[in-house]
Amino acid sequence: MRLWSLLKHAVLGWRAIVIGDPDWGQHFRANPAGMVTALIILLLVALAVTLVGTIGASMSELALVLAVLVELCGVAGLVLATLAIRLESRSQVPALTVIVPGIYALVPYVVVRTALAIFVAPLVVLALVGLAFLLYRLGRVAGQWSASAAAAFVVLSIALLVTLPTTLYMLANPPVSPI
Repeated sequence: MRLWSLLKHAVLGWRAIVIGDPDWGQHFRANPAGMVTALIILLLVALAVTLVGTIGASMSELALVLAVLVELCGVAGLVLATLAIRLESRSQVPALTVIVPGIYALVPYVVVRTALAIFVAPLVVLALVGLAFLLYRLGRVAGQWSASAAAAFVVLSIALLVTLPTTLYMLANPPVSPI
């Protein structure tokens, strides 16, 4: 029952962020425990999405674990982007104030992206556009950053979100010499 309450508060919090409601923060726990909770929810969703996405394919347990870890690369990108923009903009807003809602924004992104990849692969970019909008609002409302800092946050977050998993796949599967 607590899981549904957390998800309900995350949805209400994101609704408040999107419309610019100053009381958005009451829906998120911007502390280490809140971050761990958000990570666990994202991990469970990533596991479920990976299992659904690989139905019919034979995957070893190791490949499944690695696929879920690759799904979680978005968190690393979000954290790095948040810290970089905070440092550059000299923001006094605590990093977890941006990171915790950001992790909750990755949950629907993972679900929508996987559904689009399964059914209409060319439209996967729409999931990135939706996430970009949410991250921009997150930077403006939660981070209290300027429009340019929020835009830089979006660009850096999306770039890391796309490149980190690709880099891991490339490192895991080095090219084979044709000779």
